[in-house]
Amino acid sequence: MNSDFSPQHEHLGLVSQSDTKRVLIIENELEIADFLADFLESEGYAVEVATEGNFGISVADRFEPHVILVSLDLAGVNGHEVARTLRHEPRYAQRFSATRIFFLSGKEMMLSKRFDALPGTPMSDYIFKPVDLPELLDKISKATAE
Repeated sequence: MNSDFSPQHEHLGLVSQSDTKRVLIIENELEIADFLADFLESEGYAVEVATEGNFGISVADRFEPHVILVSLDLAGVNGHEVARTLRHEPRYAQRFSATRIFFLSGKEMMLSKRFDALPGTPMSDYIFKPVDLPELLDKISKATAE
């Protein structure tokens, strides 16, 4: 793989970005990302997928999602670092201050790493893997209604 290429699979359909809510999924397991993207698109959301943390930040910069689902266990720049960058780095902080960020995590990982106990954790909530689709839809619906 070319080091200049960051894998991404776009899921944007024919729906105008201004007419629909946008969700960015940053998940290194492409099967999970595509499954979630297909589900959310079927519910009327515009979705983009990035499989690496740094690329996820650049997609967020361009796509300006209302909600970000980010896996904690990304290689390189992990999900916590992605969220912290978008919330605290000056060039992103103002634009992403209201963006809801949900960490995707297995329960064991969350309990073992205790990201929720870190001061200044820039996340809105957890979504546990395997993902409960009605719960995911409920959380995203509430987040995009605010």
